[in-house]
Amino acid sequence: MIRIDIFRTNVHQLFVIFWATRYLSDRFDLWLIKPSIPDAVEQDLNKSFVTSTIYLATSWSLIWTGTLLQFENNRRSRNFAGEYAVGAIMTAFNWSIHFLFFLPIVVGRMDASEGIALHAGVEAALAGVALWQASTLPKLPQTITAEEEK
Repeated sequence: MIRIDIFRTNVHQLFVIFWATRYLSDRFDLWLIKPSIPDAVEQDLNKSFVTSTIYLATSWSLIWTGTLLQFENNRRSRNFAGEYAVGAIMTAFNWSIHFLFFLPIVVGRMDASEGIALHAGVEAALAGVALWQASTLPKLPQTITAEEEK
């Protein structure tokens, strides 16, 4: 089994890897499952900074890097922290429903498939890791002082 110690890897390297994954996925239209219908929105009409490829790559790579660091922190502390276990379960359940729509028995016709982008695969993998940690690691104990109860 390959084991990567995230804290020995520089955080900026993780950020660059995630940024390149998201940027190249959007820039070169990379898909895990190619959509069977073309994109209804023209890419040229959407030129604002908030929807630009650079902004999306930067914001999502920051989120993914923080999530991966939280997973490593959970592994080291042997506690599940950073989000509620129910949130991790619901996110994984949402991705499961999303993947069900690629089964012909559920959809019927596969000529109307929307596809799965490469960056969506990264998000689904992170949701799977969060589900695994939420189900195997004990929850972080909560202590409420008398002042906080008031």
